[in-house]
Amino acid sequence: MTTMSLNTKKRVQIFQKVPELGLFMVFVATLILFSTFNSYFASLASLKILLVTVIYTGIVLIGQALLMIVGELDLSVGAVASLGTITTGLMLADWNLPLPVA
Repeated sequence: MTTMSLNTKKRVQIFQKVPELGLFMVFVATLILFSTFNSYFASLASLKILLVTVIYTGIVLIGQALLMIVGELDLSVGAVASLGTITTGLMLADWNLPLPVA
């Protein structure tokens, strides 16, 4: 065996032991790519907006995970979340209601 094939085998073994490493590398590459094209992408304000947006999905995810742990599977969660989002958007845009009322 050559040195190149040994190095390749070691890399493959690392990815087999830690499969999340590949996903993390794609995440870092995407972050670097978008940061080079847009200087505001990696800013603190952008990170804050991202975290505020993701928190709602995280809350639904926790509830869904608890249901799956106890053996239930509720597929209506996505439909109810979508209905709430669409209804709130309509109340804000078409009916001109303030955000707390919508």
